[in-house]
Amino acid sequence: ARDPQVLTELRNQAYNAIGRAHLPEAREAAELLHAQLLRLEPGASSRAEVPDALGEAFPRLAQAYLAAPDTEARIHAIIDNYPVCRLSHAQFPAGQPGLIPGEPELSMRNLFTIAIKVGTDALKSDTGTALFAKIVESCERSERGFADRVRSVPYGKVTARAMHDGRFDAEQTQVDLQNMPTMAAGVMQDALHSLQQAGLID
Repeated sequence: ARDPQVLTELRNQAYNAIGRAHLPEAREAAELLHAQLLRLEPGASSRAEVPDALGEAFPRLAQAYLAAPDTEARIHAIIDNYPVCRLSHAQFPAGQPGLIPGEPELSMRNLFTIAIKVGTDALKSDTGTALFAKIVESCERSERGFADRVRSVPYGKVTARAMHDGRFDAEQTQVDLQNMPTMAAGVMQDALHSLQQAGLID
């Protein structure tokens, strides 16, 4: 049997999360969770549907929710598939580290810069490496599911071998390098341009 006191506490937490949400998707997730917790009561109405915006932002959550056979499983689908905020507003009331509103790419660059600093200073003091390790791991999981992720870089040993064997495609490499915002990619682009101008590669 479910403990009524525990259920009440969980419902209160979900309800309070609705008001604390800083993003529309977070609010929708909290509302959906609260609705499902209310449906644990005997004789409750049928399940609520996943809002379109929430399902689009978190397709795994939507899939798990739709596949769930009962209310309890739907609650787990929401909790298990909604990302955990590692740098919460409550923890950083003056502003989350590195965050620049409306600039997601710059915010990520700032966050990774802070993570590098945390790792560098870890030998001197407790700088929160465990927290940032989880953040980086979460970013890596998200990146692996990104359709346009860079899966190979044309400036390693494989490229050197292709050049040696006469299999190097300079034009395709230039196209690949255009989508790589790294210093190494920029150096490779300049080197290719110089080699082509000198007639050393086609």
